[in-house]
Amino acid sequence: MVIKFLFLFFEFLCEICTGKWIGIILDEPKGKNNGTVQKKDGTFVRYFICNDNHGLYVRPGQIESVISDLQSNLTRSSLNHSIKSEGSRGSIPPPSTSTITKTSAVPTKQKGLRAPTPGTTAKLPGLTRTAQSSRDIPTEVATERISPPKEEIKPPVSQPKTTTSMRPPTPIESTNIPRKSSNPILESSDSQQVIISLRNKINDQEEQIQTLIKKRRDDLEKLKEFERTKLQLDQLQTYKREAQERIKELNDKLQQQEYELKETRDKFTAYRDEMADIELETLTLENTTLKEKFEEVQLELDVIKGEIQLNGSNQVANDIQQKIDDERTIKMEQALIKLRDLSLTKQAENDTLKKQCETLERKVKILTKENENAKVEITTMQATIADLTEQVDTCLGAQQMVDILTNKNLSLEDQVRELQEIVDNLVNKESLCEMDKEMEENAKEVKHVLRENIDLLHNQLREKDRQIEQLQHVISDHERIILKFRETVKNIQFQNEQCKKQIEKYDKQLKLVGSVQSSEFKAKIVETKTYGEIIENEFKKT
Repeated sequence: MVIKFLFLFFEFLCEICTGKWIGIILDEPKGKNNGTVQKKDGTFVRYFICNDNHGLYVRPGQIESVISDLQSNLTRSSLNHSIKSEGSRGSIPPPSTSTITKTSAVPTKQKGLRAPTPGTTAKLPGLTRTAQSSRDIPTEVATERISPPKEEIKPPVSQPKTTTSMRPPTPIESTNIPRKSSNPILESSDSQQVIISLRNKINDQEEQIQTLIKKRRDDLEKLKEFERTKLQLDQLQTYKREAQERIKELNDKLQQQEYELKETRDKFTAYRDEMADIELETLTLENTTLKEKFEEVQLELDVIKGEIQLNGSNQVANDIQQKIDDERTIKMEQALIKLRDLSLTKQAENDTLKKQCETLERKVKILTKENENAKVEITTMQATIADLTEQVDTCLGAQQMVDILTNKNLSLEDQVRELQEIVDNLVNKESLCEMDKEMEENAKEVKHVLRENIDLLHNQLREKDRQIEQLQHVISDHERIILKFRETVKNIQFQNEQCKKQIEKYDKQLKLVGSVQSSEFKAKIVETKTYGEIIENEFKKT
């Protein structure tokens, strides 16, 4: 069974493992992956596209060993197949010696008729060198075999020969004797046509490989561009996520600070209302005390007026004046004490209020600064969010990106071609020369192998012609022997007739002569009978 084994390989720089790697695409499921590689974080990266278990990644130094390992089974099966097929086509079955009559007349010539020795078929494995030398050619030529044109082996038509009275000996069976199939000139022209077709196939396969390598390079560039855009999109999405988290944290801080500011304002307003209520209560209490004092003073004034009317104006006026002075002094002392106490309490309250106001002002300043900073950060984050949303929108617009990338690829393809030509001319001259030399060597090896095959086939044909000539000589010898036997049989028949005539004459003479000469005549008759029996036995043996 011939297995077609086609593969493509191209070299690239891997992003996961350092160094250069070679990706190989097989047409049999003998690989390890489908062109994808798993990163450390669990994500997959695709460098080329193929079916499952049809891809391999190897180092540049391992490419020969991998291909030889994969083609070992192929070459073994092709070797076995070629040996079987060439052995069945090239070998001539030995003629069956049981059908050839063994005669004592020609013992030496039958020894010359031999079956083809196994040396003719033992040389056939040389034909399978094409499988070993064609490992370097990754095409269908690696498994093709050159076989000589098949022609039907027609047995020679035996011309019947007339016999007189006796049955002729059985002729040699000629079914196992092949005739000469074709002219060696035609075979050489056929082999040249096969060589030309193989060369054309090799050239076509090389052109296809070159076009596929170019396509794979273009696909690799496109995949790299796609990976870059994918990485940029991932980075933008991570930036967006981080910005959203930062904005959320800042919004939480801003809300907390606004809540604290609101609480401080509520506390300040409550404290101010409380202080206003306290002052109002103090004023109302003072008003009530003043009213009570006014009533007391009014009563005292009424009492003084009554005393003035009773005692006289001067003494009463002096007493009143003294009482008024005493009361004033007492009141002034009490007022001074109260004023002192009030001033001390007011001063203490003012100090505490000032301290509270200063702390609140500091807190308000800090909160205002934090609020301003948060507003600035919010504005910057909003600007970054707007930029990121624009970038994400541009990245998410797949069709637009595809159009842009196609335009870029179309614009860059010309540059890449020019640069590739320059690089190929400058850098890959040695590699191209080596490839040309290898291809020339491979072509020479193929030519050499094909020439060896052609020479081997010519040698086989010469051997077959020689065997045919030997068999023809043997047939001609057998025919001559048969003719000699027929001549001898005719002579013996003629002698037998003469003997019969003589016997009849002797019988007549015996009847005439009588019993005198009977003994001698009987002896002669016995001799003639024995001679006739010997001839008949020899004739039967023939």
